[in-house]
Amino acid sequence: MIQKEKIMTYSASLSEYRAGLALYKKNLVTIERIDSFWRGEDTVSATVREKEDSRTVVVSFGEDQIRNWTCDCDQAQTKGNRVLFGMCRHCIATAFAYSTGNAV
Repeated sequence: MIQKEKIMTYSASLSEYRAGLALYKKNLVTIERIDSFWRGEDTVSATVREKEDSRTVVVSFGEDQIRNWTCDCDQAQTKGNRVLFGMCRHCIATAFAYSTGNAV
């Protein structure tokens, strides 16, 4: 499982990191499903509520790192290259929920 301190390194920006942490602290993440694979790799499917919207998020974890992520938010859609730009607030909130085991 990834350490909370390491999540920031995947963030698109400091403001996205802070927004994601706030969403997590407000208990706005619902983990819908966790698929476990060999060598401790997990893929987490979640819904993150923000204002009147809900975002669908999938984050894959393995060997104390985040391997891949997707989100249907504007940040993820317009930035395109996730490796270059990093995770949006919804993916960050999901990563925190998974790493602490405190998802709704």
